[in-house]
Amino acid sequence: MRSDAMQRVLAFGALIVITGVFSLLSPNFLQFDNVVGILIATTVNGILALGVTFVIVSGSIDLSVGTVMTLSAVMTAVFVTVWQLPLPVGILAGIATGGIAGLVNGVLVAKLKIPSFIATLGMLNVA
Repeated sequence: MRSDAMQRVLAFGALIVITGVFSLLSPNFLQFDNVVGILIATTVNGILALGVTFVIVSGSIDLSVGTVMTLSAVMTAVFVTVWQLPLPVGILAGIATGGIAGLVNGVLVAKLKIPSFIATLGMLNVA
């Protein structure tokens, strides 16, 4: 078996073992409500991982994804609570804030030819 296939088999086996251990330690672990709670809690990270996948596949790296996400969330809260915007408008404005930060990163990397590591490190400190 090739090494990458072996790594996948081992990772899946480890997942099975961990699930078994947690099921033995807590009988409620595999209950429907708990599984749904875990899936809901990991949704944001899963969506971020999908976005970062495109960056990594292109041979770049984005160090600012976490801080841009936080900036978007905080700005959404500011738009809704401080500026009293309706919730859908505040959410769209927060998404736009993250999009603007991403646009700045994209221009720095694609047009100005700044290495993605440096450009996103700068955005990490700004956001």
